[in-house]
Amino acid sequence: ADCRNILRTVGSNSFAIGEDGHIDFEKVFSKNGAQVADNKMECCKTTGRPLNIELGAGFGDWAVLQAQCNPSSDYVAVELRSDRVWQIFARSFLCNSASPLHNLCSVGSECGSFLRDRVKPKTVTKLFVNHPEPPTQTFGANASNLEQIAEGGEEPAHMLNSQTLLSAAQCLDEATGEIVIVTDNQWYARLICCTFVKLLSLSPGLLRSKDFGVQSGMRRIEVFPRFSKDSQKVYLYEGKPGESIGHKAVQNQTNGSSYFDRLWRSGAGAHAQAKKRFIIVMQRGVTHEAKNRSGNATAKVCGNARKNQKKSEAKQKRRNERRLLKRSQNTPAPT
Repeated sequence: ADCRNILRTVGSNSFAIGEDGHIDFEKVFSKNGAQVADNKMECCKTTGRPLNIELGAGFGDWAVLQAQCNPSSDYVAVELRSDRVWQIFARSFLCNSASPLHNLCSVGSECGSFLRDRVKPKTVTKLFVNHPEPPTQTFGANASNLEQIAEGGEEPAHMLNSQTLLSAAQCLDEATGEIVIVTDNQWYARLICCTFVKLLSLSPGLLRSKDFGVQSGMRRIEVFPRFSKDSQKVYLYEGKPGESIGHKAVQNQTNGSSYFDRLWRSGAGAHAQAKKRFIIVMQRGVTHEAKNRSGNATAKVCGNARKNQKKSEAKQKRRNERRLLKRSQNTPAPT
């Protein structure tokens, strides 16, 4: 409540923060949001619009371009550093479009706590992570370290740890939700895949790896782990980010244009691939609750079938007894 009062004092959209702390992004992106707070006027809500979140948005290059070319969807750019949050906000006003972007919101926060405490469960269409910073440039080169993590071992400090990925999965829409991760560091991509394997072992059915067809232009290069059930496998792809993973093409710009692309052009990053992009896409799967509901329904059906079978057997037994009684009555007594 104190936070809401402070935000109301400075003229911000405090009405968009619920009593539970979750942000109502339909109100954040409403065209007349400011009037709602002051005059209680009915806002033009963006009900039903896809909600996309980018974690570790940097200077906002990618988020701004995506919001420009996809005005029918809303984008939230999450960044920890306050100077970059301001730059994203400024870019949304000073971009090349005719007017400021009304479908882009910049947020200053640590990613894990933001997803856990501020985003309503089952409301996010796509969650993007573009070229996240690895714990070290070479972590993941040692296969034994990856195996330990996949089996539930300790993880190095980095943004996409299993707790953050769990919070991200819980935010996804159950029907269409996806986590899309693009990196230039194959070693780090392997670490992320093994972290997903760990998450799937702790929360079976929460996510499943997306299987791209041959027409997508994506090439599957690794599967984690090698020996497991299909539902627990995590696929690592190599390819160019495009429409198949939700990266909209922007006129006169490359899809992955960002601060990192400028670094690659300048030759930065000893362990980064200048042209190759490694991609992981996880879809929302069937939760334990849904499985339990399905299991309970199956058990109920089976239980009813057994109950009906018992009734049928009892009915048949009574019928046989009546027949025997009638037969004994019709039979003449011996002389």
